[in-house]
Amino acid sequence: GPGGPGGPGGPGGPGGPGGRRKLLQAETVATLLTFTVSASTKTAAGALTTFTAKMPAYLADVYDTAAVKAKGITVETHTMALGMIAGGCQVGFDTVTKSYDGVTHGSMVAGTVQEWSISGNDRHPFHIHINSFQLGADVIDPDAYYQVGDWHDVFYRPATVTAGKIYFSVDQHTGKAVLHCHILEHEDKGCMAFVDITGTHGATTGLLGTALVSTSIASPPPTATLIPQATSAAADVSHSMVTTLLAVLTSALVFAQVSNRRC
Repeated sequence: GPGGPGGPGGPGGPGGPGGRRKLLQAETVATLLTFTVSASTKTAAGALTTFTAKMPAYLADVYDTAAVKAKGITVETHTMALGMIAGGCQVGFDTVTKSYDGVTHGSMVAGTVQEWSISGNDRHPFHIHINSFQLGADVIDPDAYYQVGDWHDVFYRPATVTAGKIYFSVDQHTGKAVLHCHILEHEDKGCMAFVDITGTHGATTGLLGTALVSTSIASPPPTATLIPQATSAAADVSHSMVTTLLAVLTSALVFAQVSNRRC
């Protein structure tokens, strides 16, 4: 009856202290499936072609400006300085030095290479949007962390490091390029600016990225013939694994739903 040993509210009833029921009363060990792998009767599609992995074109080496100019590419030079002032921070770009006021600091042209002399980034990590930049031949780092030709989009220069210039291609995009100190408090205090990217949208330098490694890398040939799944042991195994995993996940979800209803 109500309140009794097996009734609602009793010790063994759904509402009593023993109301939670165990769905699995005993551990069961069973074999879910067995993989059988056999050799395929199919032959390989053919020898793999090779290629040399390269950096993307917008990360082509540009720190050797003499070589860049020799290819007929325009190199623009600018100065960039980040620093503190009373009550805030400021950015200097060429002849314009000010805290952020929503008005451009200057401009650069799409399809050109930029050579910037940079200072103040020993206290203000320099960051620019859109185009990553490259360190040049003047890098001296006792710890060998910074290297000639390194690519960055944030550059903090410790006092022990010499690196006064950055280089980059102004690749394709026109509009505004935001630059700022990467310390949020300094940025909020005015160490932030933008420069206008002018010229023709889509313009590039035409340079190609350098090779990442000196050896060729094997790649599937573009006209490779795919082995039919029905006769591929590897494909059969893969298909079985996916099917099994889906079945296990479905069972787990059902189990969770049932448990929530019973608890």
